[in-house]
Amino acid sequence: MMAALQAAPAWAAERAFAAEESDKEGKVSKSSAVMSGEQRIEQVYLNLPEVWVYGDGFSLSEVEAGEGYLSQDKLEFVGASPFLETEEGIFYYVMLDISASIPDAYFRSAKEGIQNLQNALGEKDRLILCAFGQEVALAADGNQTVEEMEEILAGLTNKDQETLLFEGIDKVAALADQMRGQCRRQVLLVVSDGEDFATGKKMAGEALAALKDKGLPAYGVCIRGTAKENINSFGEFARTSGGFLRIFQPQEGGCVLTDMADEFQDDICVRYRASSNVVTNKEENFNFQFADDRVLSKAVMNVHWIPDEEAPYLVSGEPVGDRQIRLIFSEPMIGLAGAANYKVRLDGREVAVTGVAYDKEDETRITLTLGDAVKNGVYEVACLNLTDYSMERNSLKGSIQVEIRGVQEEEDAVPITNTININEREKFDYTGILFLILSAVVALIAVLIATDSKKRKAAAGKADGGGHGLDSHEVTKAEEKRILDVVISSKGKKSRQAFWELGRRLVVGRAVTCDVVVADIEMSRQHFILEWENGGIFVTDLGSTNGTAVNGTRILCKRRLEPGDHIEAGSGNFTIRW
Repeated sequence: MMAALQAAPAWAAERAFAAEESDKEGKVSKSSAVMSGEQRIEQVYLNLPEVWVYGDGFSLSEVEAGEGYLSQDKLEFVGASPFLETEEGIFYYVMLDISASIPDAYFRSAKEGIQNLQNALGEKDRLILCAFGQEVALAADGNQTVEEMEEILAGLTNKDQETLLFEGIDKVAALADQMRGQCRRQVLLVVSDGEDFATGKKMAGEALAALKDKGLPAYGVCIRGTAKENINSFGEFARTSGGFLRIFQPQEGGCVLTDMADEFQDDICVRYRASSNVVTNKEENFNFQFADDRVLSKAVMNVHWIPDEEAPYLVSGEPVGDRQIRLIFSEPMIGLAGAANYKVRLDGREVAVTGVAYDKEDETRITLTLGDAVKNGVYEVACLNLTDYSMERNSLKGSIQVEIRGVQEEEDAVPITNTININEREKFDYTGILFLILSAVVALIAVLIATDSKKRKAAAGKADGGGHGLDSHEVTKAEEKRILDVVISSKGKKSRQAFWELGRRLVVGRAVTCDVVVADIEMSRQHFILEWENGGIFVTDLGSTNGTAVNGTRILCKRRLEPGDHIEAGSGNFTIRW
């Protein structure tokens, strides 16, 4: 922590001026904002996937209860702590106006304040000093000692007839960008009267764009002895960049910078992590949403990222249905759609992949539907054309083996064959074959007679005006389709009735490709499947994000349904009757 070098400054003059300007211009200075407990984000450091936020006016508990967003993407909360506990440093870029418009008393006290800041620097802090007047010059590069800073300041005089204020800010922003990798926390302190006298040089808008591009907030340290319009425009510039304006009297110059540094040291540091290192190369908003829905925002350029040198891989696989295998990846993937992107082999034999189901909200897992029923053995699954979400688009490496045991397989029918040994042909008895042929002919005649009899009865019934007479083809057709009476209910909505036609299987989800489409954002694109099997109806979860439950119990494998059972999926409850 920085040592207190002087007694607390006299804020009376600054507060009085701030109150006066607030009444006339509707503007608020930093000092009055701090006194009123203003909550503000000082700086956002983006180096995706890392996001570091520095601010004040709020507590650690408020941060932990709130949520951070980069544009619309929710960030993962990593942790929060007082800045002092992070053991980070701060790079202070101090710009000193050396033009003749700065009165001597202010100039001397400003140099005293710079020296005091140098004296109070922590081990990881740096002070980079730029002098600007008719030129912009780097006076101290941050590696100077206390004694060297004394010599540097002694050689500076306020004699220049021009003030390249915004030209200087633009150049310092570029310098800070070069040193960005050395320190996350960087602040620009501009000691000036707010005037800019330049022709053909950078203007306020260009300087402001440079600060936003580099993520560097500017804090105006303005002398009280200047025109109010200069103070107001200087303050507006500082606030727009993300900083604030501090006004000082000559007797306060010696401690104004160290007081501001102490305020920075009192900030809270909040750490988040984005889902990937993909940048947009444009300005975005970081938004912090409190538990009571209040929001703090900070504009930041999304242009920096940490290289992703780790390739994604398959974590695990497991059966989740009679034909489904679920795969879990180490991170979200691109290119999950398309059955051709997956190669599956069972004990060396290729198995066809007929479908792929996944949820856009969780692209770390997919469910493959196979052409054959899942059997006991070792499945080897390889993925093609899949990459991670990163600037590098790392390809998925390797394959995974899924060993499946305990599946009760249906016994394969053993074909009846008559194998004749050529060497024993003369011993073969043809009596059995003739008997089989004769039996088949008799059976065919019986079927033809029965069919003709049914047709005659149906025709007679129709002639008598009675009965509806389904023929054998119609009976078979009716048995292929089962009508399910479904009552659909969800919280806060009126229940409704629907009829689902179930053949062999019925896929339910919010994707338009499903057999039954349910407009529910809490449901996965392909959420669960209903199947008719062995005279019963079964339900299987298709690897959904939020899971599927039957009568309040989450299912992990195929589950037989009874009429009236409740299937819970997404925000809906489906009561199935048949």
